[in-house]
Amino acid sequence: MLSHLLSQVGWFYEAHRADADVTALLHLLDHAPIGQERTVLAEAIGTGARAGWIVEASRAPFHAKDRLKARGYRWDAAKRHWWREVAHANFDEEYGWCVVEVYAGEGKPRFRSIDWTQRYSAR
Repeated sequence: MLSHLLSQVGWFYEAHRADADVTALLHLLDHAPIGQERTVLAEAIGTGARAGWIVEASRAPFHAKDRLKARGYRWDAAKRHWWREVAHANFDEEYGWCVVEVYAGEGKPRFRSIDWTQRYSAR
């Protein structure tokens, strides 16, 4: 996986040696992608720390599955619903999209807030 990520930015290294793997990972985390000002590590920390919303399209009509997949929703087989995490600032837009495009005004998604303590919890 690390070699794949590094190849995406045009870097190659001698894989599967502990010292080379660690050095390569540190270089990747310290890399700012083209067009970005923040490094990969800064972006990961910033994204991980922000509060957001889990939008759950429970009981969504079957015919909406392709729209949900295209929008980045994931299927949770255990809970039998589609879900997606959105940033706090994007909640209203996502909620409105789901009501119109998924439920066609005949229902609405469930939602719950999430922060870093829940996002990275083992439970």
